[in-house]
Amino acid sequence: MDTRDVDRLAIALLDYLRGALPGAIAWPQGADCQVLWQQARQLTWQAAGIPPDGLPQPADPVGVTLRPGEIPPETLPPAASLPLRLVVKIERNAREGEPYRSAVAVYTAAGAPVSALDCEISAAAGISFEAGYLVGDEPRAGEYPIRLNCAIEGESTMTGLAAETVLVVNPNPRTLWKTIESDRDAPGWKSDHASERVAGAGGTQIVVASQRGRSHAHKGAFRDDDFAIRVTGPEGWNLVAVTDGAGSAERSRIGSRIAAHTAVAVAAAKLEAYASLWPIAALETNRQDVAGARTAAYHVLGAAAFDAVKAIEAKAAEQGFAARDYATTLLLAAHRRIASGELVATYWVGDGAIALFDTAQGVSILGTPDSGEYAGQTRFLARDVMSDGMEIMRRIQVSVVPRFDALLLMTDGVSDPWFPSDAALHDAAAWGRLWAEIAPLLDLPDAAQKLTSWLDFWSSGNHDDRTMAVIR
Repeated sequence: MDTRDVDRLAIALLDYLRGALPGAIAWPQGADCQVLWQQARQLTWQAAGIPPDGLPQPADPVGVTLRPGEIPPETLPPAASLPLRLVVKIERNAREGEPYRSAVAVYTAAGAPVSALDCEISAAAGISFEAGYLVGDEPRAGEYPIRLNCAIEGESTMTGLAAETVLVVNPNPRTLWKTIESDRDAPGWKSDHASERVAGAGGTQIVVASQRGRSHAHKGAFRDDDFAIRVTGPEGWNLVAVTDGAGSAERSRIGSRIAAHTAVAVAAAKLEAYASLWPIAALETNRQDVAGARTAAYHVLGAAAFDAVKAIEAKAAEQGFAARDYATTLLLAAHRRIASGELVATYWVGDGAIALFDTAQGVSILGTPDSGEYAGQTRFLARDVMSDGMEIMRRIQVSVVPRFDALLLMTDGVSDPWFPSDAALHDAAAWGRLWAEIAPLLDLPDAAQKLTSWLDFWSSGNHDDRTMAVIR
């Protein structure tokens, strides 16, 4: 350390001492400054390990004897050079539990590249440094300081450089969702999930599952979806209703239950009352001649939907609410196995989907989802959709097919993530992928429980209640 180094350190220390003096807002003058200056140099020598008599005394390095306005005879020591500033760039942040690989680079403030020799990062991050990359199989959520030891290659290699930054490992979105129980004392409370498996008519199996969505569980809200099943006899009809209560309606959980159970009960009764209307013999001869079957479906399914509306209105009046507070969709299907194949009649109001799927023949969508002016809007079961016979008939479809792998009904909590567009809804390959996932589950002894668990699949932005019914 030479004289100039000592002077620079002394001046810095003198600044500190001056600032530490009570009320000191300017350089002290005369003897006070001389005393402080000598103390600063003495402390600096001691810190540098140099005896006081080993360095020459400067005459007046900071002009302490000058009067205001006078110019010092000697210039002040030059300021110490600033340390080299380095900038770290990480290609992308990590996400908890997901394999991670990201390039990391270091540059000078001027943009010149700097070699990163190694990286210091907490083992808790689950991430290591390998040849210019941050890598990890299962990173753990958090913010982790990292220190990169660097070197600049050139005419004279500079080592001992360090650059610091923070790596962010974002938490897995799934871990951010809460599961809060709904109020069991509230009117119309229902369990957060439900499922059922029954032997259907004609040797079929019916499996239905309903699961409260993450968005409702996070707030402690109710499962607004519901379903109902009715089998009229071993060789009779399979009846399934799937309903989705409006999220904006205060008592839609009650409306969805009323609609589902009323619809299948009334449809079962009407099937018996109007049994003679079903042109089974004609359909055995010509599967395309469904005009008579549509008329029969009007009297059965149309009546079932209308009675469901009236049942909701009656409950609303009983509990002192408006019918719109019980708003719900309704997907209703009646299936019967006949000699020429499978007879299916459906009534559809609202969103969601009803489909016949066959691995060889593809998919047939049995209706049209209702949509409103804005995304997420739909129609609900109410008197306006029962306004006249043509409106009711528009929502009824009848099909006779040689065979099918599955008749599926689902609320939009399932159909939206799987079929996000109209093109996807009619894409046989998309339905094939869905069927490939759920078909193995339906062969298991606990098929209903397995389907319930499957409904908890992850789809970003799709966290509504989910209900699916399968006749196979």
